[in-house]
Amino acid sequence: MINRRGFRHILLALVIGGALMAGGCAKKTIIPDDELTAITQEFFLVNAYAAFEKIDTDSLDIYTPILSRYGYTQEDFFNTLANFTERKSARFGDIIEAAIASLEWHANDFERQVRELNYIDSLAQSMCIDSLYFAKQIKVTRMKDTARLNLTMPIVDKGEYRLSYKYYIDSLDKNLLVQSVQIVTDTAGRVNYNTRNHLVRYNARTFNTRIIPKPGSKELSIKLADYAHKEERPYITLDSVSLVYIPPVEEALRYMDSLMSFKPSLITCDTVDVFKPIVATPPMLTKDSIEAISKRAEEAARKALEEKEKAAKAAKKAKKKSKKQ
Repeated sequence: MINRRGFRHILLALVIGGALMAGGCAKKTIIPDDELTAITQEFFLVNAYAAFEKIDTDSLDIYTPILSRYGYTQEDFFNTLANFTERKSARFGDIIEAAIASLEWHANDFERQVRELNYIDSLAQSMCIDSLYFAKQIKVTRMKDTARLNLTMPIVDKGEYRLSYKYYIDSLDKNLLVQSVQIVTDTAGRVNYNTRNHLVRYNARTFNTRIIPKPGSKELSIKLADYAHKEERPYITLDSVSLVYIPPVEEALRYMDSLMSFKPSLITCDTVDVFKPIVATPPMLTKDSIEAISKRAEEAARKALEEKEKAAKAAKKAKKKSKKQ
């Protein structure tokens, strides 16, 4: 969203500046439409960035450096806005529309590049999956068999672990509370990761989770179904229990690069099951959020022209009066 307050001092300066420049005799610089569009686009971007970072721009001049980079001054910008009231075939709103179209194009292109990079990352990681544990089915109907639901393994590398399985808790299970538990401990035996999720009874469900150990982690303990504090009879069936390790993106990319250098044909979309990446969409500049600014700018330009005309008339009247004296 555009920070509308960020334009406040420009709009006020436009009105004041128009009156101050009314008596000037120097040739005025008018910014061409294509450059004005680019400048306006950068105004919107710097406002969006300031709003996103929660920067107070009321006491900052964030626009003059943009104008200077194009070789113009604030006076040139004010003259250009005022000039739109004298042009029948153009409006400042047209410049706004062109700036929006350009920003939308760049945003769509940025999203496309992000999708491509995420796809490459996912492809590389998919090639490096290491299966740590798999069980086709685990069925537990006695308390003494609940130990089969516990997994323990050392953590030796950076990266993430993905656990998934299907489960069904039968009505014969007498425990009202059953949880899936994942615990990570460090070299000193301290717990630095502990998560618990309730398992739903009477309906076949799928459980999925990601475990990302912190630096210094040593051991991963998993309880597929926690019956440790219960004495009641269990009755649970787990299918397709899978625990895999996925290395960091940087390591996976290095491996893929070395593999492609050796035999590029090994990497195809048909041979690798690619993860579906989650793409974060950057904040968009919408047409509605800028429409009010466009109207305010045009209104300010009209007021500046009116002030200019009034100042010119006043100067002309004063000149005639001085001659008579």
